[in-house]
Amino acid sequence: MSTDFKVTLHPQYLQVELAPDYEIRPEGATQLIMSIADVCNRQGLRRVLIEGTIGRRSMGTIGGEVPT
Repeated sequence: MSTDFKVTLHPQYLQVELAPDYEIRPEGATQLIMSIADVCNRQGLRRVLIEGTIGRRSMGTIGGEVPT
């Protein structure tokens, strides 16, 4: 699984393409949101198009093991 993404600047919006095997992880989600916020702030954009499929997401309870 991956946390890779590609950001493309368009005149009216920011396009974000998630990798085909994208997995939501805390470090990857933080990097994604920070990258989007940075580009939008610098370019004065308020619209974001995110394309992709969430292939897998592991969730656990507080203090518990993450099921596999």
